[in-house]
Amino acid sequence: MVTNKFKLTYTILIAGIGGLLFHLMNIPLPWLIGPLFSVMIANIRFNYQLNLPSAYKNTGLLFLSYVLGTSFTMDTVLQVADHLPLMLTITMATVLFSIFMAVVISFIGKLNVKDAILGSIPGGLSNMVALSEEIEGTNITTVTTIQLVRLLSVITIVPILAAVIADESVTKMLVTLQNEANAPRINELLDSLIYIIFVPLVTWLSMKIKLPTAIIIGPIMSTAFLVILGFKAPILPTFILNLAQLLVGSHIGLLMVLKGAKNLKLVLIMSLLLSLCTIGFSLFIGYIIPNLMEVSILTGLLGAAPGGVAEMGVTAAQLHANVSIVTAYQLFRLFFILLIMPFVLRMLLKKLQVRQTT
Repeated sequence: MVTNKFKLTYTILIAGIGGLLFHLMNIPLPWLIGPLFSVMIANIRFNYQLNLPSAYKNTGLLFLSYVLGTSFTMDTVLQVADHLPLMLTITMATVLFSIFMAVVISFIGKLNVKDAILGSIPGGLSNMVALSEEIEGTNITTVTTIQLVRLLSVITIVPILAAVIADESVTKMLVTLQNEANAPRINELLDSLIYIIFVPLVTWLSMKIKLPTAIIIGPIMSTAFLVILGFKAPILPTFILNLAQLLVGSHIGLLMVLKGAKNLKLVLIMSLLLSLCTIGFSLFIGYIIPNLMEVSILTGLLGAAPGGVAEMGVTAAQLHANVSIVTAYQLFRLFFILLIMPFVLRMLLKKLQVRQTT
């Protein structure tokens, strides 16, 4: 019998091979996308026998979120405040477009409209899956499949599009993001010690009070708080940053479990079509943002992309976009979807159910 320890070792080995291959092929985000694909393929090939405990994924997210937090200064916070009305407008437009396309796709592909809507909401995989369990007449596996295809599409397509727009190599080290400004403190060792204690503590407290996506919010907010106060953020070794991406990519790869969905081939095709339409809409929004705010097209695209905070933030860092703006847009949409959309969708889908039964 294969032990969990062997499964973990095997998973890390396969992820490392995938990351190395994608690195040698000069593919954007090689240590995130490479492990994602290699683990996903190996997991399906070997009948879902790989394993990665959530603690490993959380560790990876903690380090990546810490790096994103180092991009915030008092100037960037004030800049982000100017973007708040636009953030709200873009978030609502993206959600409404996703719901509209879900209805269209469900009609074309003869899918359950409830499944399509719940699967289309960007950035809320676990939340939408949990919500589907509460609403009668939904298929959890179909909702999960649509969400996973969207996630996979965004993580692979958007960095490549961003690299083309940036027109520069994306193999630059993520370490260049980290704040290297001189801080008015007695020495760097003391500053590092403060980060080592404060960031994990705030993250732990965030998880204890069940803050949404606490493993991302906690490190970003606590790190940004210390940076704004003037404490110099320690620079993480490139190996640690690559390993963090590897762990997160491996976790996403293991999520790609597609067994049990009805009409799987049709669901996959419709999910991909829905994802491409959403990405196309985000690209359109990304070109509008620079005309309204003083940011680059690259920053606009990554801020509007229906991906995750860590994934789009890392892409912004490697392509030298405005990381704080990208992270702020992603966080705003995340909070909007996690805190507001469940209530809206419950009312919408219940009204839809009443109409279908009358």
